[in-house]
Amino acid sequence: RWHEWNSWPSQPARPSEFLRGEPGVSHENQVTSLAVSRDGNYLACSCTAGKIVVYRRNCPIRQIELNDFEDVVELKDSLKLGDHGEFVVQRRLELAGGNMLVEPQEQLLPEASVEGFKRRSALDDVEVPATFRFRFVGCLTHGLRRAWRNLSHDGAVLCMMMDVEGSSEVLYSGSRDRHVRKWSLYDGSLLLKYSGHTSMVRCLAVNSKYLASGGDDRTVRLWHKNAFGEGGDGCLRIIPAHKDFVRAVAFCNTFLERLVSAGEDRTIILWNAATGGKLREFDQPSVATAILLAGSCMVTAGEDARLRIWDTELASLQHSVKHPQRVSSLSWLRANSVY
Repeated sequence: RWHEWNSWPSQPARPSEFLRGEPGVSHENQVTSLAVSRDGNYLACSCTAGKIVVYRRNCPIRQIELNDFEDVVELKDSLKLGDHGEFVVQRRLELAGGNMLVEPQEQLLPEASVEGFKRRSALDDVEVPATFRFRFVGCLTHGLRRAWRNLSHDGAVLCMMMDVEGSSEVLYSGSRDRHVRKWSLYDGSLLLKYSGHTSMVRCLAVNSKYLASGGDDRTVRLWHKNAFGEGGDGCLRIIPAHKDFVRAVAFCNTFLERLVSAGEDRTIILWNAATGGKLREFDQPSVATAILLAGSCMVTAGEDARLRIWDTELASLQHSVKHPQRVSSLSWLRANSVY
């Protein structure tokens, strides 16, 4: 569900359901993780069947002008009437001599030269030059709720992270199949596959320099996001981090070389990502399943339903806050606020 508030935090609006983990409705099994882009316009959902479904909000309207009526005919032939009266492009079109592209799943809007049109035959009466406007048919903010991209692993997807690299939005995913994959959200293409874990990948973290992954092989692996390491597999460093499964990893938001990991051995360890050296070790009374690091402030949460705030410079626990139930995730919303 997508939740919004009329007034934060006391007046939540009615949530909208866009995905359900059941056969025939996007996912075939249990939904395992969510990832949202920084602008909130891309939303990825994963499941135990190895599928990732990416949705979009606030989709832009794209406008093209056609000067050749043969291009209008080709556009007309590509359209199919949808379940809600919308006309959707079914195949990739290269119009105007290949200078204008129209992608599958773009909806032809009843605007501009076809204002108010309700039948494909209305395009027969269009005079060129003609202007057409398109928008992705599954845009969540316009009620149709269809997947923007469908991606997949060979096993259950257990963790995801979104990142902005240059002008591109990318998605990282970790899976029971022991691989981390990097995807382009623009076209759904697989950009890189990071291989090396000997068991399932449970957690990911990313900053402007590194990608970190942790898993049931009890290691934390550091990867350069866009280039392969000397061994040819993309791995820069393998840290034998814990005596049990690694449940969470996080980078510091101010120091690129600071990395923290949490394991089922109930330890939390602060690392120098550049060298792999251990800087601090903290004992947690229960397994930590979520962790944040900002400067010298570290926040952990886990299976004992407590939120703990640590000072990493002093290696001391500063505060402990009781939560109603066990905590599975954490996020910074703004300065001095944790959710």
